[in-house]
Amino acid sequence: MSQKQLVLNANENDTRQFHVASSLIDTLQQIANLVNDLNDESYVKTNVASVEGSIGAHLRHCIDHFHSLIESLDSGVMNYDARDRGVPIERNRLLALKRITEIQIALSKIDHKTLSNNITISTMIDSSNPPLRVSSSFGRELSFVLSHTIHHNAIIRVIAENLGVRTLRYFGYAPSTIAFLES
Repeated sequence: MSQKQLVLNANENDTRQFHVASSLIDTLQQIANLVNDLNDESYVKTNVASVEGSIGAHLRHCIDHFHSLIESLDSGVMNYDARDRGVPIERNRLLALKRITEIQIALSKIDHKTLSNNITISTMIDSSNPPLRVSSSFGRELSFVLSHTIHHNAIIRVIAENLGVRTLRYFGYAPSTIAFLES
């Protein structure tokens, strides 16, 4: 199914035949395929093409957001600032691939009704003040995590291509950009 066909809708009467998180699952699979094409040195190489952080560091950052999203299903709170910096997943491709698979499995269990679940977002918008807490919905945050991941994929693409690793044609492109380019 193309990303053009995926429209997130919390209407339980919606009869379209797609999974609500299929775009996230597909985006994770694109990352996994790229990571499979890398060697260990390329996965951890920093300061490529004036980009700070390695592919592993950018992927870990995205995984942190996915973890927060999935945790919010039980806790009702999503904390974008809860990150595990400098952890083995940044340096070990196999651990990253394992975590991607775990996230894909968790995402595959999400149903349409979940999209309308109310959650609280905790996010630091100023380093000198406590985190801001605002209301949101799971569906809105699911769409943000997708957008955020695609943004990091664009950065990962720059790193990978400067290391001589080919990427998919639209790796790191937003669905709206793909729709425009294909119209």
